[in-house]
Parts: sequence; C-alpha cells; structure tokens
Amino acid sequence: SEREDYKVFKFEDFSVGVGTSSTGNDQLRNKWATKEDLWLHLDGLKSAHAIIKLHQKPNFDAEAINMAASILAHFSHFNADWIPVIYTA
Repeated sequence: SEREDYKVFKFEDFSVGVGTSSTGNDQLRNKWATKEDLWLHLDGLKSAHAIIKLHQKPNFDAEAINMAASILAHFSHFNADWIPVIYTA
C-alpha cells in the first residue's frame, strides 16, 4: 500500500491536514478531504496544501484559518511576517 505523505493535526473544533510533498498534496485532496472542507495554499507560490476539516462547528473561523495558514507556511518552508494564503471551500 502507498505511504501516506501528509500529516493531520487535531484541535478541539477542527483538524488541519497538510501535504508533505506533491504526492502528499494529492493524497490529502483525494483521500482525506471532503466537499465540506476548506482548502488553502500559498498565493502564487509553490507550496504545501492544507485542508481544514470542522468537527461540529457550522463555520470556519479566524482561529482555524490562522492555525492552518501557520501550518501551511511551516511545511512550505515559507518565512515572512505576512503569509499570502488563498483558500476555497
């Protein structure tokens, strides 16, 4: 079987999955994500992909998006004071 090349970070109200390679990005989207999740990546840059999966809450809030953006920046090896993230549901 194929090795999972993505990581999942679990928080109280949401989980964040992040690809650790281009294969991991594909696995994350195809195996872990659902249509209800929020997908993020760095705007205009090659980067990891991150997906936010809510556990019960009806809406994505700033805490979840900020946490996912921080995880995304870390796994994309992006170092700056401001992270150019785009996301889509």
